[in-house]
Amino acid sequence: IKEYHRNKSKFEVGLNEHLYKIPEDKEEQEELSNFIVITDLKNAMATLKSNYKIILNLHYIEGYDREEICEIMNISDANCRTMLTRAKARLKQTLLNSRKNKIH
Repeated sequence: IKEYHRNKSKFEVGLNEHLYKIPEDKEEQEELSNFIVITDLKNAMATLKSNYKIILNLHYIEGYDREEICEIMNISDANCRTMLTRAKARLKQTLLNSRKNKIH
């Protein structure tokens, strides 16, 4: 997370830089697409309950396995599995809902 914050400015792109701009090649299209996906993911993560954010960050960003997460969060393995599954499902649902809202 510290590394992300240090390099945050490298990944942030102003909206005006892409507003009404049609990407000229595939590489630019992919870059714009990745920016949109990352933005959607950050927005969806912000809506999650704090324990869901924590467990998703520990597992997917920090790379901890379930056993380590259990120690860090002081929870049982079964609780960790359940919470991780529910957090992923909630994140997925939030992302799907945000895409549906953008389409309509």
